[in-house]
Amino acid sequence: MRNLMAMVLGCLALAACGPSSSPLSRGLEAFRDGDRNALKTAEQDAETETKSAIQPGDNLCKVTVEDVDKYHAVYALRQLDKDVMFTLPEEARLAYALKVAGHSAHVWDESFLRRAPLFVQTPDNVEDCKEEKRTFMTDQMKVSDYAMNQVNSRDEVLWDWIARLKEKHGGDYDTAMRAAVHRLEGEGYDVPWPAEVD
Repeated sequence: MRNLMAMVLGCLALAACGPSSSPLSRGLEAFRDGDRNALKTAEQDAETETKSAIQPGDNLCKVTVEDVDKYHAVYALRQLDKDVMFTLPEEARLAYALKVAGHSAHVWDESFLRRAPLFVQTPDNVEDCKEEKRTFMTDQMKVSDYAMNQVNSRDEVLWDWIARLKEKHGGDYDTAMRAAVHRLEGEGYDVPWPAEVD
């Protein structure tokens, strides 16, 4: 009975602490803090997670939502790992992070997943992967623990970061962020403001 109670209390404590970290959330924390070494470590962790995902030579009809999430983390972290970003103020890094990682997982243009018949429909492959397409769509509706943790841990970092800068700038937060976006534009990065997290 005592062991059962300890287990229940442990589970409640974990739930109260929020989501566990993911490579994406750890990378965002590193990017926020301007710690490029920690960002590279998170990127390596994300790449390690793709070893259990679909690979370029596999049957791309078998791609899953979790595969998309894993590769999304890798590509997002690679986008953050730019020399110039570590010379810019925290406000500019936040605006850029919101553009790169503030949206639900998607398939980046450079990804081999773009070749999957699930994502590319041509007259030649309209019949390909019919059953898998139905399964994929159904799986999108059922969010896996992996995907939920990645989204929740990412959101926690981004919303905490936003709150921190709002506290720093007070009523001038929007002005400071617009100035940061202008600075990014000067470096050749087109970043929308206001940004959204979804």
